[in-house]
Amino acid sequence: MKHIKYSIYAFSILLVTVGCGGSGNTVDDSGYMPQMTNDQLIRSNELVDGAPIWITMPPTDDENYLYSVGQQTGSSFTQQATIMTAENAARQAMAQKLETKVQALQKSFMETVTSADRQNYDATFTNVNKQTADQALQGTSPARTRCIPMNNESGNVNERCYVLMRMPVGPAKTAYENALSRDEELYVKFKASKAYQELQEEFSTAGQ
Repeated sequence: MKHIKYSIYAFSILLVTVGCGGSGNTVDDSGYMPQMTNDQLIRSNELVDGAPIWITMPPTDDENYLYSVGQQTGSSFTQQATIMTAENAARQAMAQKLETKVQALQKSFMETVTSADRQNYDATFTNVNKQTADQALQGTSPARTRCIPMNNESGNVNERCYVLMRMPVGPAKTAYENALSRDEELYVKFKASKAYQELQEEFSTAGQ
């Protein structure tokens, strides 16, 4: 009889344990829970180490947007200027991210042509990369902006402003192809190379 009572008690504990473990919350590698989608991150007001969670755990680039972040300290009396500086920092980070992507495409293409062609195309790609960045960055916009008071600070610097910037993927891809197509010979060869497929994968937009 005692054995039966013990078995029932142990079974009850097991049910409680399983029930508690089935809440659906998950812990990511950084130790925070639950894991969030990009939309949830952007909407979240949670702070991690005193900063917005979308700063410490930025949204992942996806088929719709590329993301970057920026921050700047300043005075609450000149908050708008501080925000603008943070936005510029985020745009600079976006420019670097975009530059890395287009340079990778250029490198992939250059591996398929002769050394003589590489010399001819270098200048063209330099212009293409610059035009792509100039046009694409015009489409950037802040997804979130937040200013947080700084503790134990004296003087004029009393807050830190954070900006999450995003850039639509579609216009960036279009800008790159438009700039590239101005050199017809280069564009024909590019479309026949593996770099063109990489372009589709790197800058793929839902619905296109």
